[in-house]
Amino acid sequence: MATSDNSDTRLSTEITNRDVPIDVSRVEPIFNIINEAESYGNIPLVNPYGIWYGSPFDAGLEDMTIKEVMEAQKARQEDGKNTPAGKYQILDDTLEWLVKYSKYKDRFDLDDKFDKDTQDQLAYALLEHRGLNEFLLGEPGAFEEFKKGLATEWAGIPDETGESYWQGVGVNNANATLTELDEALLATAKGPEQAEVKEPEKA
Repeated sequence: MATSDNSDTRLSTEITNRDVPIDVSRVEPIFNIINEAESYGNIPLVNPYGIWYGSPFDAGLEDMTIKEVMEAQKARQEDGKNTPAGKYQILDDTLEWLVKYSKYKDRFDLDDKFDKDTQDQLAYALLEHRGLNEFLLGEPGAFEEFKKGLATEWAGIPDETGESYWQGVGVNNANATLTELDEALLATAKGPEQAEVKEPEKA
């Protein structure tokens, strides 16, 4: 599995395979708010990379391969249990899409350990899918579009109304505020050697 290399500052649109490292450190503020929102404000005392949805206990997911996690998710679904896994609470359908069908699939192997590095890279790919690179380049409208994309991907992240995009579906609720989300995005935008992203002017 590719690991982060702080000397590589290229946008990951240039990166198509697992042999080229992607530095995920710049998006740490976004990773943190996703973790907080998806944990319903109750960050587990144990390793968040090892947990299943709704449990504060480390289930040893980091010791499993991606393939083993996918098999476990299938079994959980058949047993009527929820499937979100790890720090970023990646759903079974989402994980399968990422590693088998998406344009990011060549970055991953089913035998990769579902450890911190792999989970960070999976989450980074989801950020890209939702508009990260356009946001980092400061493209017109990208700030708001990226916010919408994050809310669509993670139920705990608020949409433009301040509620979950998935409000009313199961127990989904927004567990972060729009102010907290804006702060995380603006902190991310201040990374080195990239175009600054300005908060949209208020009407």
